[in-house]
Amino acid sequence: MSPIKEKAEADEAYADYLDGARSYPLRRMKGVLIIMARSNSRNSLVVPQASQAIEQMKFEIAQELGIQFPQGGYYGEMTSRDTGSIGGNITKRLVQIGQQSISGGSRY
Repeated sequence: MSPIKEKAEADEAYADYLDGARSYPLRRMKGVLIIMARSNSRNSLVVPQASQAIEQMKFEIAQELGIQFPQGGYYGEMTSRDTGSIGGNITKRLVQIGQQSISGGSRY
């Protein structure tokens, strides 16, 4: 059996194993089988009605930081630093809101 055919069969067997345990997307790069992370998010809002408020907060924070959102809605061109800054500030603000709510203070 040729090394190429043997490698393909090994890759197939490994993919079958993964499919049996958990389904992860597979991709081959330069002859190497790469296991990709699943793209479906497990994060869900405890209060689904809050999604609009959080979306608004995202845009407010981005504006405060001077970060421009793409017009087409595709965020792939944004840097990890920018998206991380926005997400970090959202978390920080939500923690502040929670602490103020617990202590009986105002919302912002």
